[in-house]
Amino acid sequence: MSTRSIIAISNDDIFRNIYCHFDGYVEYLGITLNTYYNNPTKVDELIALGDISILSKFISPTHKALSEGGKEQEHSFEKQLTDVTVAYHRDRGEPLRINECQTFRSLLDDAISCSAEFVYLFIGNKWYVFDLYGKKNEWLSISEYLKQLFASEQ
Repeated sequence: MSTRSIIAISNDDIFRNIYCHFDGYVEYLGITLNTYYNNPTKVDELIALGDISILSKFISPTHKALSEGGKEQEHSFEKQLTDVTVAYHRDRGEPLRINECQTFRSLLDDAISCSAEFVYLFIGNKWYVFDLYGKKNEWLSISEYLKQLFASEQ
């Protein structure tokens, strides 16, 4: 099973977004976005990859090598490096897909059309999440969502 999600950024009244197939739940993807993709440059680099299989700490093998002071290693869909994001276009040769829409409603419709459970939106230098199957029908910051989630588990 996978937890599908949409990852989006708002630029000049346009929402650019990509699909993420695995681990879209807030406790993983939300924390990863908040921790490693927390500025517009990083988010733009992520969106430029197009649809992804799974998001990880590093966007590419180059980023991993630079961060860890090592030599860049081979990375592909079949030979995935630990902590490196897996992208369908770059790593599997599929067509590049980056969707654009102009309203929150169309962003949510995109998510519904690919059976996503969560939509993540970077706007105003902050990440927000919309849980399409949750009890709340609202955008929450990732930290607020996690706070409410963990409070309800106690």
